[in-house]
Amino acid sequence: MLVTVFCVWIGFKVNAARRQKEAIEAIHKAHGGLFFDYEMVEMPGKPGHLIPASTVSLWSSITGKTLPPVNPDPSPSGPAWLRKLLGDDYFREVYQVSISGPQYDYINETEFAQLSSLTEVRKLFLTDIKIATGPHVERPLRDSDLAVLRNMRQLDDLLLWGANISDTGLEYLKRFTKLTTLDLRRTKVTPDGVRELQKALPNCKILGP
Repeated sequence: MLVTVFCVWIGFKVNAARRQKEAIEAIHKAHGGLFFDYEMVEMPGKPGHLIPASTVSLWSSITGKTLPPVNPDPSPSGPAWLRKLLGDDYFREVYQVSISGPQYDYINETEFAQLSSLTEVRKLFLTDIKIATGPHVERPLRDSDLAVLRNMRQLDDLLLWGANISDTGLEYLKRFTKLTTLDLRRTKVTPDGVRELQKALPNCKILGP
């Protein structure tokens, strides 16, 4: 019985690591950016608010506040020998993703769908992205594309600038009760739609339309 449970667990981890790797490759192909959980540090005075360790010096220069020294080269948790054997994807989770367009490469529908495997992502920033549907054919993000968020139940910060989403898409967002910031500027949503969404997400700061 224990052997069976262990095999099932290993199979789950292998599949999760593979799917995350495919999503990371899709983000990089679209010239997007990402940070992993081990690369984040807590901002002083804001418990639970994390920022990438690589941006600490910039944040300090902007705010004039001094942050404690951070490890300039953090590594995922887990023994180094085991990470070398299995790969880092078994010991890290994508925490933050940013994809912008259209000045960068388009992301196709298959690649965009792979983002749904990022189950632990907390911050997702999508700015004016275009989804390729064929050679030299692309479209903006639309209501049905929000299905890619279905497994991202840890989301607390979501930006959808320039998306062609309407009040219909807002119905889908009502399930993300951990959201604290939602940016809907330059979308097709209406003030009435935002007011209804705010009722479902009372702890979320909604920007836009």
